[in-house]
Amino acid sequence: ADSASLGLRWAPSEAWHFSLNADRAERAPTAEELYSEGPHIATSAYEIGNPLLETERANRYELGAHLHAGRFDGRAAVYRTSFNDFIYLADAGIEIDDLPVRLWTQADATFTGWEIEGTVTLAESESGTWTLRGFADGVRGELDAGGNLPRVAPGRLGAELGWENDAWRGSLGLVNYRKQDRVADGESATDGFTLLDAQVSYHWDTQTFGWEAYLKGTNLTDEEARLHTSFLKDKVPMMGRGFIGGLRVFF
Repeated sequence: ADSASLGLRWAPSEAWHFSLNADRAERAPTAEELYSEGPHIATSAYEIGNPLLETERANRYELGAHLHAGRFDGRAAVYRTSFNDFIYLADAGIEIDDLPVRLWTQADATFTGWEIEGTVTLAESESGTWTLRGFADGVRGELDAGGNLPRVAPGRLGAELGWENDAWRGSLGLVNYRKQDRVADGESATDGFTLLDAQVSYHWDTQTFGWEAYLKGTNLTDEEARLHTSFLKDKVPMMGRGFIGGLRVFF
């Protein structure tokens, strides 16, 4: 498989810089995509490969901008990826042994998307450094002949409050996943949901290693959440409210 890339960067001032990136990549189909024939327990589906699949080729273009002004740092980008013979798993609309049949197939397809992110330093004082980060992104995946690709990620909108004070670090983040109703044939829509996460950690060094103790809480509001990108979203939601603690060692 061949690949190539080219990037250009323009900085009209110290605060602004812009970038343009283009790349081309190829990949051969995997053994699973070529020769699958039978139940796939991890995805609860009966998968059938296609030994006639050809090399997948992608051309990607991205235009980006970066602003650094005082306490604010922001980035934004738009991109488009055109695939020749994009390989994906399509729903056949039938069942075998009570499992939905999915076929490895390929077709020309295009992904278009955007992302934006910004971080502002709110305060630097004896209580520590406080930052606020916001981000949003979205992507659309379509077949060139018409129709939507399956399991395309929904748009997101999120914010995170961060704190650092010497060896202590903490954050509180909220992410809203939008409803995904631009679905492929045989695919169900997925409702939107919002996740609230938090974490705190403490770091210290010894003569030999670095250590970090942490506590993390996920989905603190215990919301029912189903990821549209999951093969099992209609059967198994994401984990509810959870807590995890641990100790990391840095060599």
